[in-house]
Amino acid sequence: MAYKPYRGSSYNRRRKKNVIIICAVVLLIIAVAVYLFLREYAVYTADGLKFDFSALLPERESKDNDGSDIPLPEFDIPDGAGEDVPEPEPEPEPEPLPDPEPEPPYIPAATHAVSPDVSRIGEAEYVASLLQGGQYDTLALLASGADGVSPFGAAGDYITAAEDAEQARAQLAALREGGMRLTALVSVFRNETAARQHLTDMAVKTENRVLWLDRENIPWIDPYSEGCAEYIRTVVAAFAEMGFDEIVFTDFHFPVRGKTELISYGEQTLSRAEALEAAASAALGSRGEDRGIVISLLLDGSSEEGGQDIAALAPYFDRIYLPDSAEASVSGDGVDCELGVYAENTIPETEQSYIVYGSEE
Repeated sequence: MAYKPYRGSSYNRRRKKNVIIICAVVLLIIAVAVYLFLREYAVYTADGLKFDFSALLPERESKDNDGSDIPLPEFDIPDGAGEDVPEPEPEPEPEPLPDPEPEPPYIPAATHAVSPDVSRIGEAEYVASLLQGGQYDTLALLASGADGVSPFGAAGDYITAAEDAEQARAQLAALREGGMRLTALVSVFRNETAARQHLTDMAVKTENRVLWLDRENIPWIDPYSEGCAEYIRTVVAAFAEMGFDEIVFTDFHFPVRGKTELISYGEQTLSRAEALEAAASAALGSRGEDRGIVISLLLDGSSEEGGQDIAALAPYFDRIYLPDSAEASVSGDGVDCELGVYAENTIPETEQSYIVYGSEE
């Protein structure tokens, strides 16, 4: 019997360990090979990883069960098929539509107004006496004068309201319900309240930067000031909200009475007429549509010093009233807005709009 040397238990453990290592290496090689094979067919979807082996399947041949080619269906081909088909003729382009005719300028209905004593508009008999005879259909009320106080309500901090303004507005509502049209006469640049409230930025001043006053000690708003457009817009909106059908700007010009030689407007690039036109343009925009209230102008400062140029201002106003004493040079020839008459005591013989002031009961 041959002698086998005793190797002990440690030898057997090393042998088992080597077998395990060899098996692990083989399995790793197989896993890598499988991975390399499968990665070409792996598809990542919203549901996870999938494998697509459709590329391994044999392509289907168009063969019948017996191996013969499957006949293709026959179609009847009409004569002339395949020949060149002429392209359809292009449809003629439609003729361009003619430019629409410009709409005529907005011209409000003519009104025949009387300017009564505002403090008495609540007296039914007084109002009836003014309207008897059917000569008037409108009341032209002094809504804000040189003091900048309105009997009907405030307009920002530019016009303050009288104590009984609420009662006066109720009287206006009653007049409207009775079918009466209402016109507001508003002094624009001759406004003590606005000038004193905006003393530093809007009031007319002397060369020494002192507040300038006219003959009746009334301060004025400077039409050159940057804030005058916002002031005008605020005033128009306020009286429109009160229910007036028309607002007539009075004193829409530079000061012409008093020691005007003391006034300093600073260095300006615009003339006075251009400044008034710029203020009207910025505040009112161009005339041409119903703005919710008829915006009119009383031409009461047409001299060069006052700056009113009827032709320059007409595009921004629905109606311009000319005093019955107006000179022929301001007759309004060639102006496309409606012209009215501002007459004292006497009803003018005209079909145009007019305001009669100074009438007594």
